[in-house]
Amino acid sequence: MAPVFYLLFLSKLVNLSQPGTIDENTINKGAKLSIYQIHENLTLALNSAQAIGCNIVNIGPEDLHAGKPHLVLGLLWQIIRVSQSVSLSVSQLAINARRIFSIVCKTGRCDG
Repeated sequence: MAPVFYLLFLSKLVNLSQPGTIDENTINKGAKLSIYQIHENLTLALNSAQAIGCNIVNIGPEDLHAGKPHLVLGLLWQIIRVSQSVSLSVSQLAINARRIFSIVCKTGRCDG
């Protein structure tokens, strides 16, 4: 999967768990992003996940960019765990995550 998909999905999921964590105006957008802009976006997502209480150890933007599944899934699990602790039920998060996933894929951004 593409790093743009990870950024959008992680950013939306972080904002679902604690609204207003990531200001969407700070995300670099566009059809052609440089590697530096992509890494800046991924760093923003990681820093925001850390700000809501996720344990980010040895996970960097290059890992998300490379699509290392064990790190991406571990980060997603932590965001879900944090969401539960702020009284957002798992079923609500799953429904919202499915809705975000379908929206991201409908815009054609889930395949890169």
